[in-house]
Amino acid sequence: MRFRARFGAVDYFWIAGLCLYIVLPFVMPNRGLHFAQILSIAVASFQILTKTLTWWDLDSDGLKERRLWYTREIPWREVLRVGGLNSRPASRILAIDYARPAPMSDRGQILASPGDRAQFLAALHRFVPTADFEV
Repeated sequence: MRFRARFGAVDYFWIAGLCLYIVLPFVMPNRGLHFAQILSIAVASFQILTKTLTWWDLDSDGLKERRLWYTREIPWREVLRVGGLNSRPASRILAIDYARPAPMSDRGQILASPGDRAQFLAALHRFVPTADFEV
């Protein structure tokens, strides 16, 4: 199952800002683009691109997180806890803690904000019932 990142109010703010800075030179043709405007366009474009190209795949092998060009794969046996960000169950962001055994021992956390949180949690319950769920 593939879950895309939730597109929230902050993301619509980035889109509005990007549209404003793209339209501004046409509305006020005497003014050129300043460095701050170019930087704002670049940052807004990166934020929108990052949100658009973020998703989580859940299958029988494990959890695969994809963010832009970065991919992380976590087998289900390594997932320890699923909860809210900073131990707040009401948080829209889910924290999935994992630990890898030796020789490649590693501890980490995947932060997920899926568009369909209830279905994402249901899939996690189905694939990894042994984890501690704090949501």
